[in-house]
Amino acid sequence: MEGNYSGQVSARGEIIKLTNSKGIVVDQRLTPSEESDSQKYLRITEIHFAPLEGKEFEFIELTNIGPDPLDLSGIRFTDGVEAELTGSLAPGEFGLVVSNPSHFPGLKIVGIFSGALNNGGEQLTLRDAAGENVLSFDYAEEWFTAVGNFGYSLALRDKAADWSTWDDRLSWATSSEVGGSPGVDNPVLYSNDYESWIQSFFTESELEDPFVSGPMADANGDGFSNLMHYAFGIDPEILLSGSFANVVIKGEVISLQFDRLMKTPDLNLTVQISTDLEDWSSLATLTDSETHVNGRETVTYSSPISLSLGSQQYLRIRVARNP
Repeated sequence: MEGNYSGQVSARGEIIKLTNSKGIVVDQRLTPSEESDSQKYLRITEIHFAPLEGKEFEFIELTNIGPDPLDLSGIRFTDGVEAELTGSLAPGEFGLVVSNPSHFPGLKIVGIFSGALNNGGEQLTLRDAAGENVLSFDYAEEWFTAVGNFGYSLALRDKAADWSTWDDRLSWATSSEVGGSPGVDNPVLYSNDYESWIQSFFTESELEDPFVSGPMADANGDGFSNLMHYAFGIDPEILLSGSFANVVIKGEVISLQFDRLMKTPDLNLTVQISTDLEDWSSLATLTDSETHVNGRETVTYSSPISLSLGSQQYLRIRVARNP
């Protein structure tokens, strides 16, 4: 075959099709896979694109998942940000590509990028020394509210996953803490978010129906929204009853105690107080919490209003999604 063409044959292997003027495939060939070591073993494992401290605290974390040291010479970011990588990564070692290295003392810096990561989402492309794509994927701000608005980072769930899954929202999670975990393994538990949480409880068709899996839907008809089930970390198909919370009275202090899902930065949970069932402006204070291994915690919210003889108080739990 002779003639001009654009692009290049992927080192990962691909099907090349020959078509005639009518668009009919007349021949095709599967090219062999000849991946470079960076294509096999270099992975982006964390992205912090909207730090609370400002753009100079942005970072992209890279990891060598291979069995041998990985030379980074000639590897570069070409989309999203621009950066030439330097040095090498030992097996399992992390390296950071940053805007300002002075904000990451003691951590391994393998590149300094120009420009800034887009808070609204964009395509990131990492190429090896031969110009082949190591990773090229899009991330989006709307994936996780806490990442775009509250200073958390995008943390990869499985660095051993197939490279083609990096632009899948479900491959990522909200970091465990504000600011992420640059230069170290992403802590587990990850922070939760409603859209990821419901994946475990609804079928594909149910996930596409907001009247079944939406946050304000009541999947099992128990009178509690799916969002309330999420707040408590309880399967939306399990019936909730009034027994999920206990009233505790010690002296003149009345408290409400219940189990809730830990690490839910996309959620605003408050315990409101009223003495007449009309004015709910008073808020109880979180006075105790006990962490459990199942990702839930027992919390106690206490009323600041003294429970004097003959008085009465009403407490209710309010759950809303953070914008």
